[in-house]
Amino acid sequence: MKALTVRFESQLIRFALPAGEVRIGSAHSNDIALPFPGVSRVHARLTPTPGGAVLTDLGSKNRLMVNGSRTDRVELGPGVTVYLGHAMLTIEEASTGDLAAAYPIATGVSRESRELRTETHTRGIVSGGRRSAAALAFVRDVEQLSQRAVRRGLQSLLATARDVLGAECVFLFERPKHGEIALTATAGMPDDALLDAVSAGARPQRDGVRVITRRSGRKTVGIAALFPRRPSAWETDFLEYLSLKLTGVEGDASAPVPPAASLTIPEGMVIGTSGAMAALLEEIRATVRSRLDVLLLGETGTGKELIAQLIHASGPTSNGPFVAINCAAIPTELLEAELFGVHGRVATGVDPRIGRFTQAEGGTIFLDEIGELTDILQAKLLRVLQEREVLPLGAKTPRTINVRVIAASNRDLVARAGEGKFRADLYYRLRGLELHLPPLRERKEDIVPLAISFASRAARNYGKNVRGLSRRAMELLLSHSWPGNVRELQAEIARAVLTCADGSVLQCDHFASLRVSSASARASESVNADLQSQIDAVERQAIEAALHATNGNKTLAAKLLGITRNGLALKMVRLKLG
Repeated sequence: MKALTVRFESQLIRFALPAGEVRIGSAHSNDIALPFPGVSRVHARLTPTPGGAVLTDLGSKNRLMVNGSRTDRVELGPGVTVYLGHAMLTIEEASTGDLAAAYPIATGVSRESRELRTETHTRGIVSGGRRSAAALAFVRDVEQLSQRAVRRGLQSLLATARDVLGAECVFLFERPKHGEIALTATAGMPDDALLDAVSAGARPQRDGVRVITRRSGRKTVGIAALFPRRPSAWETDFLEYLSLKLTGVEGDASAPVPPAASLTIPEGMVIGTSGAMAALLEEIRATVRSRLDVLLLGETGTGKELIAQLIHASGPTSNGPFVAINCAAIPTELLEAELFGVHGRVATGVDPRIGRFTQAEGGTIFLDEIGELTDILQAKLLRVLQEREVLPLGAKTPRTINVRVIAASNRDLVARAGEGKFRADLYYRLRGLELHLPPLRERKEDIVPLAISFASRAARNYGKNVRGLSRRAMELLLSHSWPGNVRELQAEIARAVLTCADGSVLQCDHFASLRVSSASARASESVNADLQSQIDAVERQAIEAALHATNGNKTLAAKLLGITRNGLALKMVRLKLG
């Protein structure tokens, strides 16, 4: 397909030729933003034609440059090159996977660009990806807007929110203490029955309706949504968020808080929408208010510490500290003092100090890689869990503690207990609640929102304007097995953003290491398959020769081959002989 191709130094960006007229300039409010030197904020208008497009200058400083001459109008077709400042524009053939911003991200480069990033940007995510990913993008964008910008763009924000929710209508309203309801903004039109119920202050008895209200002086303000079906937990959460941001009223909602709102998500944590993550969150939600200790099991990089922070922030010890320690990262001879503390000077050069358990008083201690503890420390930890008291090194009397313990391991603790490498009684004491974190390969539908979020964060950290991820780049991410799980994905995205030119799109070339590992895996599979076929051919030939020599007597043939008759029968079935 034909694409508008933009080059600046080492950067290359391709855009699908638009169906209608668009604006081009350096400001992010343009339909096509080119933040390159010499490009004016609003530089030109592009109008599609059957053979290409027409570029019309909009009063820019440098105008349009063709063959060294400045002009105000250019017919852009195959073989024609136009300069907007230092950016070179051509029309070329390109595949759809190379087009820019198939998965756009929010980089938050400047206040101006943050406030001008509007409906078009967010709607692009709604149409191009999952609604849950769009909700995350919407929240990121709104969080970067000033309250003034929210008020100014209220109608378009509400329209985008309706698309994200998949709702028939969403509206904001005010209801004075004595008076009828007044609509302040609406996306879609609510029916009379819904308006009457909201006006009367009643909760509509319909599965597809959600109403959230807040008090503001002598009036009530709120948001209502009509869904074509019963909304999910995340959709109800998202509506709760909208009621805070779009009504402009802080404080507790008068409507009952849905169960999903009982979880406090740590900053920087992206909650996926996969069935595996939904099941995990439901399990956490049902048990988070208890004071039971928790054991988190899962592969390296699955986000065990973030889940531990979520449990802490949502549970009864949330007002206390969260203290984390990696039991595998500290030498065994120092770990006991680190955990339980040192009382007085137990030896020359050893200063007294408070242990991690004491630091976590009234809160939560997170013991990562618990499976690496020595037998002696396992015994001492078991006593701490049973008696809820610690004995610092050199102390004569123990100290009572009030701490919730969350432990984590990437090991199979049951298997290690069976091998005598982990105390079975400690395992059962740790697993007041046992939660298994799914690896990323079992929740691949979460890769898109995770990748977008990580890319946005990395772009902010590195001060870069990264426009998004190409479709082919996302396909590469989706095809990778991710043995390092979420941690590996985050590292790969950060590396790609760091090497990506400013103002560009993340392409497959930015994930070269993934392409190499995927190719190596395919080559290994091919070699293994070829080796197996050769082994099968040799076995088939030997079995056929043995059967021929014994006139088909399988018992004698098995003796000749040095295997049992049952073994011969199984091989014949596998090799499809006789």
